[in-house]
Amino acid sequence: MNRKLIFVPIPIPLLYVACRLFEMVRIKVPVSSESVLGLKKLITLDTRNDQEILDIKFEGYRESLDKIIKQNEL
Repeated sequence: MNRKLIFVPIPIPLLYVACRLFEMVRIKVPVSSESVLGLKKLITLDTRNDQEILDIKFEGYRESLDKIIKQNEL
């Protein structure tokens, strides 16, 4: 799968209107207007202090994928 991934920025209001139009004419697309609204309200929170208090360490995606691949090789 030697394909290059291309990300195309689309303004949220335009994406929302497009999703609503597709929903009105009952055409299924991979993104719903509800998902777009969720992205619009998305916020980030700093959870490092809570992780230290709870003694939780999150792995990066590469470490997680490596573990899954190793488990499936067994």
